[in-house]
Amino acid sequence: MNALTTRLLAKELHQHRALMTAATAAGLAAPVETATPETTAATLMDLLSDGHQQAVPILDGDRLAGLVTRSDLIALLAARLRSGQDGKAMPQ
Repeated sequence: MNALTTRLLAKELHQHRALMTAATAAGLAAPVETATPETTAATLMDLLSDGHQQAVPILDGDRLAGLVTRSDLIALLAARLRSGQDGKAMPQ
């Protein structure tokens, strides 16, 4: 991810967090789940499988390190299947 994209995503995430905090406090929305660079693929799948979020922001401290989408996880699973891994055992 280039620096401009990272800065724009960080700005959007900051604004989104402020809106979500206000909406959550008012009982209008659920909080956004985030993860860290150490979060496993299996945990990310759990976060995205409930249908409440389309993507999970990856935070390294207060810095936005990336964004994982459902499509990213599907691509990971497809790559593992193509490489001969059965996809049954995801890293824990």
